[in-house]
Amino acid sequence: MQTITFKVTDLPLVIRTLDRFVLARLSRQSEPVFIDMTCPHRGGPLTHGKHQGESVLCPWHGNATSFCRLQRLNLPVASHGDRISVEIEGFVGFTRTQTEEVCNHESNNKENNCDNE
Repeated sequence: MQTITFKVTDLPLVIRTLDRFVLARLSRQSEPVFIDMTCPHRGGPLTHGKHQGESVLCPWHGNATSFCRLQRLNLPVASHGDRISVEIEGFVGFTRTQTEEVCNHESNNKENNCDNE
């Protein structure tokens, strides 16, 4: 595990690991939330996909993934003023998302109505 730190103002932010694309964003209560946005088909970055109804289309192959299928990750996290530190395995780097509406979709919140939470 590696501890990485970023500013709250950087959110939403994509954390790239060796095998995942993790969306870091704030919940409606301004708490850090981490969503695994890796396409289950071939591992593509759903953070860069197209929003379509209650799904996101993978930019690699166009496969649709329901927002309810995206898993919220329970990562060790600490907030220090305007900074957030999180422990994550296989950290590669940060990238900005290209699809703001995907990252802010209501189902990416803890408060959503998905059955898998």
